[in-house]
Amino acid sequence: MKKKSKTPIIAIALCAVVLAFAALSVLILTGKIGGERRDPDKERFETFLREKYGEEFVCLETSKPSKADHVMIILGICAPVRDMSLTFETEIDIKPNETQNIDHYPTAIANRQLTKEFTERLGDDWGEFTANCEVLKYYHDSEIVEKVRSGTFDWQDLAALNNKSRVLCGFTVLVNGSTNISDEDEWNALQEIAAEYRSELVKLGADLGLMFDLYFAPDGLYEECAAKINAPPPLDFEFIEEKLDGRDIHILVNMKFPDESAFTQSVGAYVKAKEEINEQ
Repeated sequence: MKKKSKTPIIAIALCAVVLAFAALSVLILTGKIGGERRDPDKERFETFLREKYGEEFVCLETSKPSKADHVMIILGICAPVRDMSLTFETEIDIKPNETQNIDHYPTAIANRQLTKEFTERLGDDWGEFTANCEVLKYYHDSEIVEKVRSGTFDWQDLAALNNKSRVLCGFTVLVNGSTNISDEDEWNALQEIAAEYRSELVKLGADLGLMFDLYFAPDGLYEECAAKINAPPPLDFEFIEEKLDGRDIHILVNMKFPDESAFTQSVGAYVKAKEEINEQ
């Protein structure tokens, strides 16, 4: 008689071990087992986020900055268990007769999508650089929450939601030294990217504004400043501005104008600013 193979039994056992380990990891991260009782404020954040979005979250830190007009404010930095690098800000406002939960999870998802998209658009021409993009204004509603829950959310949904309001996207770019193209081509690249976004979003009826914050780091400062840009929110502009004082260019783009007049800085002014940076 032929012996039955033990392989399926072993495979099933291994799968059970892997699933048990994954479940245990979630329980440890969320503080449901082991050690002392966790910070109740952290549990508050994790509970309301889980109920809202249907997935597990971890609150990494909390703070209570102030209590004014009988309102206690609790701030938190949270992340989904599935991706601990996707950090975002949360807030609980506790009033005598009301508790308001606020989170920026959709914003964090949108910012990551926008950063990836923008980085790809700049491409290799910009040499070594770090980018961080933020949607600076939007309104929450149930439609956005449902799209996040179903995994169909896209950052342009925020622009569509704001079709009666102004949406401002901030693009921060930190370049290590200099790019691989001329100053004029840098300006042209930014103008082309602005035009592309305008073309994509005008059909949504969004009043879109773009802001480019460009920093050119000398030897020895790039890694330090890049770490700040890639750190959990909020972005530490004060640190970067102090370290790279005089090595920055800021451009506001009014998307109501489709041509180069949309830029608050002309190509000539941009080239002059770059020449001053290069002379340092």
